[in-house]
Amino acid sequence: MEKREKPNRIILASTALLLFLIIISFTVSGAAAQSTSPKEVYAYITNGGSNTVSIVDTSTNTVIATVKVESRPEGVAVSPDGTGVYVANLGSSTVSIIDTATNTVTATVGVGSNPHGVAVTPDGKKVYVTNYGSNTVSVIDTATNRVKATVNVGANPFGVAISGTKAYVTNDIDQTVSVIDTATDTVTTTMNVENQCPGGVAVAGTKIYVTSGSTNNVSVIDGETNALIGTVIVGKRPFGVGVNPITNRIYVSNQGSDNVSVIDGFSNRVIATIKVGLSPEGVNVNPTTNRICVTNSISNNVSVINGSTNTVIATLKQ
Repeated sequence: MEKREKPNRIILASTALLLFLIIISFTVSGAAAQSTSPKEVYAYITNGGSNTVSIVDTSTNTVIATVKVESRPEGVAVSPDGTGVYVANLGSSTVSIIDTATNTVTATVGVGSNPHGVAVTPDGKKVYVTNYGSNTVSVIDTATNRVKATVNVGANPFGVAISGTKAYVTNDIDQTVSVIDTATDTVTTTMNVENQCPGGVAVAGTKIYVTSGSTNNVSVIDGETNALIGTVIVGKRPFGVGVNPITNRIYVSNQGSDNVSVIDGFSNRVIATIKVGLSPEGVNVNPTTNRICVTNSISNNVSVINGSTNTVIATLKQ
């Protein structure tokens, strides 16, 4: 994918769309959950072209099930207890809720226009969904599976990550990050960051990492002061970002250079670069197994990385 265009410049097309508007069935995002068996850790991968979610057993590196959702699924997040998976369907402006016990969709919630990012609060009571097309964040009450609040943020919100009682939302066109107080569902701070395109976001301890695809950097924000404390140069067009809180390593998918940069969270330096598939996007880190799943949009596959050796140990075809 040579240079990512904004969805509102190509008729609100998904990031699952090539510049020439050729839709292909590939994966764009991923999240992990721990099942009742400690040996079985599953990753949930959205397939934007086939309107499905693949369930990957990371202990065997195999796809064990595929769940049909709605149009052009993108962002995905798993509840803290591992019982529910929330999938943002960009094409249908909905969120599908998957029961991990049965691998079936048990509810569908209408949200704003062109939802992309999804994050669940640590207590599992709320889900925050960025609506790229309506400049809002929908807040879903997990007890009722209904939208309980809609928060106005900046132009074209893309990614969202939650730390404690703060939700960090990257606003792609505005080049800002909105900080939402999850207790009141109001924006308390708006921070200027480097041009994003897109703004993948993840939390590592007290630091927030935001990808900037236009500048080939990752911005580092102090979560306690909401101040920009540094930038890290990575590969071309960084897209997704994931964190292993145990090792304090940050994994950034570089869409333009077909690799993953590994950042040491203590020094904020790149300590390794891992070659993956073509046009990597979503990054899913499983702290338990220290496995990182990276979705490669043009290769239409998933690279599985061993976080201990920083090597690709499997490639899963979707």
